[in-house]
This record gives sequence, C-alpha cells and structure tokens, in this order.
Amino acid sequence: MKGILYSIMAALLIIPILSLIVFHSVLTEKNIDINIRSNELEYFADSIERDLNRFMEITGKRSLIAAVSNITVTGKGLDDASSRLGELISNGTLYGTGAPLVDADNLNTWRQKISDIASNSGFNIEFESININVTQNSSFDVKFETTIFLNISDSDLKMGVARNMTASVLVNINGLEDPIFPLKTLGRVARIIRPFNF
Repeated sequence: MKGILYSIMAALLIIPILSLIVFHSVLTEKNIDINIRSNELEYFADSIERDLNRFMEITGKRSLIAAVSNITVTGKGLDDASSRLGELISNGTLYGTGAPLVDADNLNTWRQKISDIASNSGFNIEFESININVTQNSSFDVKFETTIFLNISDSDLKMGVARNMTASVLVNINGLEDPIFPLKTLGRVARIIRPFNF
C-alpha cells in the first residue's frame, strides 16, 4: 500500500513539473518566432533605407543626363531646373512626357518594386513621398535629397516599423555635356564639363 501511495505522490509532483517544462518550451518557441520576424522587419526597413540612397544616386545622374539630352534635342532650356529634375526622379517624365533613362526607373517604379518584395516577404508596406529637393551644391556637384515616410507592418503578428527616411546624395556632373553650349550655338558646339586646375 505504501508503494502505491508513494507512486501517486511522485506522479502528482512530476505531472506539474512536466507541464511547466512543456508550457515554457512552447512559450519560448513562440517568442523565438516573434523575435525572428521582428528582426526580419527591422532588417527589411534598414535595407530599404540603404537602397533609397543608391536609388537617388543612380536616378539623380540619369535625370541630369535626360535633362541635358532634352535641352540638346529641343534647343530650349528648362523653365525651373530644380522642379523639372524632381519631376524626372519622381515620375520619369519631363513636362509630362516620358523621358528616356528614367521612364522605367523612377521613384514610382522603385516603390512598386519594393512593394512587390515586401508582399513576397509577407509584409504590408505604405510609402508617402514628402519631398524631393534638387540644389547645386558646388560647381561640380548637384545635391539630390528626398524624404519619404515608410510604414512596414506584419498583420499576422501585429508589429510594424514607421520611419521618416531621408536620402541625400551628391552627384558629380564631371563628364556630362554642358547644356549652355548647344543652347547658345544652336547645337553646333558641344563641351564636356571637366574641372581644370588653375
């Protein structure tokens, strides 16, 4: 009789301990899944921020080339260079008409590509372009700067990242055609921009 009593007492002690171990392992496993998913979300947001800087550098140079090409072909200067370069980066258009070099690679297409990658990864993403600024930084550099609001979320786990991202790049105009020469000579003379040591 004592053996049965001791066996029942041992079982009553072991069952709660095993239950706690199983509950803890399930809880820990779920926390690991949440940690992994939150890290994926953070890495994805950081990747978008790095890619935005690369995008601005590449598209900034292309928009300058497209603007110079338009000036050379039409023989007319840009009415507002800063806003027209912003239009090229944003929409891939110049005066509402598609521009070569940026018509397929502009901020709208970049957003769509990022949205496709996000949906394949199981994330919901929202972009809001706040502004695009183009300014002459020095004699041989043009500064392209954009700020976007980004909201990435994972609806399954109810988590998300919301950020204002700013990309600021300097694009060197060394090697581009000087648009003033075709304008003033009716396209008869061209000159490449190069810095000279005086």
